[in-house]
Formats: sequence, C-alpha cells, structure tokens
Amino acid sequence: MAVHRRGAERPESRPPSRYLGPLLVTIDDLRALRDLLTEMGEAPVIEFSGGTIDTPDDLRELSDSELLHITVKTAGVEITLSKQGARAVGQGNLVYAVHESWARTRQSSLGKSRRWWAKYWGLLIAGISVVAGFTGTTLEWLPSDAQAAPWVFAVMFGVSGGMIAYGYSQMPMPTVVVPTTLDEFRKNRTLANRHWQTIAIAAIAACIALAGVLVAVLVKK
Repeated sequence: MAVHRRGAERPESRPPSRYLGPLLVTIDDLRALRDLLTEMGEAPVIEFSGGTIDTPDDLRELSDSELLHITVKTAGVEITLSKQGARAVGQGNLVYAVHESWARTRQSSLGKSRRWWAKYWGLLIAGISVVAGFTGTTLEWLPSDAQAAPWVFAVMFGVSGGMIAYGYSQMPMPTVVVPTTLDEFRKNRTLANRHWQTIAIAAIAACIALAGVLVAVLVKK
C-alpha cells in the first residue's frame, strides 16, 4: 500500500481584461465595433438581456431596460457595455485593438462631469452647513441652553453630505447605449440644451422681477 499525493493545482490564468472607460455608444459606434471585429477575422454576436439582435440598427427595437446591458461576443473577445462601464475580456491582441482603435475615441464626458460635481459637492454642503449653524446661533428666539443645537445639526448634515458625495464620486461611471445614430443624438441633445436654456432664462427673469417688486415695496415704506 502507498500514498499517492497530487501536486498542487495551478490556479487557472484569467484572460486579459481591460476597462474601456465610460463610453457613449450609438448605432454608428456599435456598427464600427462590429466591423472592426469582422476585419480581424472574428464573428461578433450582439446580445442583450433578453436575447440577440442581428444588426446594430435593431437597437431601436429594444426597451430602455434592455439597453442597460449590451454584450458583443466573439470566439476571442467579449465586450460588455453596461451602467457599470465598458470592459473587454479575451485575447490580448483583440482587447488591445478594441481599446485603441474603438473605445479611445468614444469616451463620454457624461460620467466625468458627474464625478466632477460629486468631488465638490461635499465642500458645498459643508459650507452651507457652517453658514446655517452660524445663522442659527444668532436667532433671538432660540433658548440659551439650545445655542449649540444648530452647530450639532450643521456638523451632522455636513459630515453625512460629504460621505454621500464621496461615495457617489467613487461609483463606476456608466456606459450609455442610445438607440439612435450619432447625428440624431447630436440633434436631440442640441434641442434638449436649448429647452433647458429657455427654462433657465425664464427662471432668472422671474427672480429679477420678484426682486424688483420687493425693492419697490421697501422703497414705498
């Protein structure tokens, strides 16, 4: 009789993986990815959460929830486009080609602008909390034994706001898949920007008018 021990099992090596960044992917962009993979001898299959689509133009038929997770698969590489970002996993040369020839030119500023605001949101909340705490201590109707209460609440709101802002800034920036062509997306965004500009101008005008009324009332007094 004898004891035969197996050698230590080697951990399976993981295929190369690369984060592609927050991307804006339109029908044209998905078509460009498909064409790139086809030129490299791959046969891409485009999947969504409920099945597959034959062409990038079929994105128009998907619901908003189905657009949240799109995967482009071949025998050598898999590209995932989701709200957690975009990532390519597979053969090293294919992952590199997808990043350099496709993803780098499609970086989205949507997630970056969100992260920039989150970075300074904590400071803004802290500043407002300090002003609120100082203002609260000047209230004449506040009992003397409760003078510290505004500062307590100010610190609580400031710290909690800063923690929320920090956590928000650490969230992965999403990849957005839109069921339109790039030209259609640009036109829609231009119209949306004009709409918000109109609302902002109207709000500013209303504030100026209200300030004018208040000044007129004070002058009459």
